[in-house]
Parts: sequence; structure tokens; C-alpha cells
Amino acid sequence: MRGGSGPAFAAENYRMHTLYVANSGDGTVSVVNLAACSALNVSGCERKSPVIGVGHIPLGLAVDQATNTMDVANALDNTVSVINGATCDPSGASGCGQKPATAAVGAFGDAVAVDPVTNTVFVTHRSQQPTVMNSCAWLPPCARGRCRRRNGKLTPCVGLSSRGAGR
Repeated sequence: MRGGSGPAFAAENYRMHTLYVANSGDGTVSVVNLAACSALNVSGCERKSPVIGVGHIPLGLAVDQATNTMDVANALDNTVSVINGATCDPSGASGCGQKPATAAVGAFGDAVAVDPVTNTVFVTHRSQQPTVMNSCAWLPPCARGRCRRRNGKLTPCVGLSSRGAGR
């Protein structure tokens, strides 16, 4: 499997058979097709995986299976990049050339967790309280019916209060 430099962490979207690898050496995330590269099938492991540029020193990542999005903590940028798995996947790599959406978080975000039921993203920081965000702020419009548009703006997920959640 070939991708970016300095692979640090990985997370799997098991529904889409895709592995995302944060490459801290070059500020990218590799997008690996697990149908062609796994312990059961190594035929595609020598192919270069598509990469998507994110921020500086991407570390932690988490997949939201329900929305097919990947959240990546960029430690030196104090941001989280949000990759749309519908446009950046191993088979349709042309979408990987698009700059992903970003959200500001506290200093040195290094780990991410997603609660797919409430569409909440948690980002941990060095010696700070975690940042808690509503992932609907950056989802593709009305992804899987979880967000609604109101006056041209995305509103919080259906049934989720925006109290305490950043946008």
C-alpha cells in the first residue's frame, strides 16, 4: 500500500470498505480500497492510493458511518478537516483533489471521536477541555436526511439541540 508520507493513524469506514490513513509527514490522508487491499486480497496493495490534502500534522481521525464523512484533527493548524467520503473514495478519486471543509478547534487537536447518533464530533487537545461540535455544520446538504436547509443555511441535525455544539 502506497500513499502519503509519515502514516500516523488509521480509521476504517466498514460500510464503504475504505481505510483512511493520516499522513503527518505531508499533511495528507490516504484513501485505501480495502476490497483490493486486505489480508484476504493483496492484489491492489501495490497501487498508489489517492490522497487528499488536509492541514499540518494530521493525527487523529474518526469515521461517521451514517454520513460517510471522515473528521481529521490537524494538530498544528488547530483545525479539523472534514472529508466527504461520497466524493473522495478509492474508486472516484477525482473528488480527493477538492479542499475539504475545516472547522476551528482548540490548540493541538490530536484525537477525534464521532457519535453518529447525535452527529457530535469530539476533539481532544493537549491540556484543554475537548471541543464538542455539531457535524451537521459541514455535512453535504441534507446528507442522509440528517440536516435541513433553512434560509440557505444548514441547521442542526433533526432532533439535536445546537446548545453546546460549535458550528
